[in-house]
Amino acid sequence: SDAEYMAAPDQLPKIAAPLVTREPSIHGPRTMASERVACRVLGQHRSTRRKVPQGRPDEELLTADIIALASQYGRYGYHRITAVLREGGGW
Repeated sequence: SDAEYMAAPDQLPKIAAPLVTREPSIHGPRTMASERVACRVLGQHRSTRRKVPQGRPDEELLTADIIALASQYGRYGYHRITAVLREGGGW
């Protein structure tokens, strides 16, 4: 009947838009370039876009030891600090 088509807008069934209810993509919004092309242009490996970096569980303690050694031996570079940590720091 014509009465169904003449219903007020607030009485029409609600239709969920698929783009509104979907979970957001982990790769970001759609663009003209593929992920492979975009990473090649940026000089970035594709795995860096997909994997979440995970630090070491003792990273804060290691950082504190590095800072303490760098403060104590100001002229040591990272090679020497690493050697000192491996020799006597248990790292």
